[in-house]
Amino acid sequence: AHLQPFPPPQPVYGALPAAIPGHGRGGTGLKAATTLTLQVPDELVPGLLGKGGSVMRDIEERSRAKVRVAQKGDLVPGTNNRLVTITAGAHNEAHNAYLMVAHRIGFA
Repeated sequence: AHLQPFPPPQPVYGALPAAIPGHGRGGTGLKAATTLTLQVPDELVPGLLGKGGSVMRDIEERSRAKVRVAQKGDLVPGTNNRLVTITAGAHNEAHNAYLMVAHRIGFA
């Protein structure tokens, strides 16, 4: 059996208002967004980003979600992990991006 060196990333689901152009009623331009936050081991981040950010851009285009990775050296205290935040206008978009991230770093 192949053992994973790290536990799979666990998403943290949340909702917060986010301005999404073209959405909302009453002129507010606001729609509830789904946000997932997960920790990714620092050594796996280059594979998630891809050359010049190409992999991350592909994930964003295909899922319609925004994926943000903490800056190099900005680690979760007491770990060697960086935070990855996924934000989307719909739960399924955020979930699809999460699945693509998990697949890319070898946890799916």
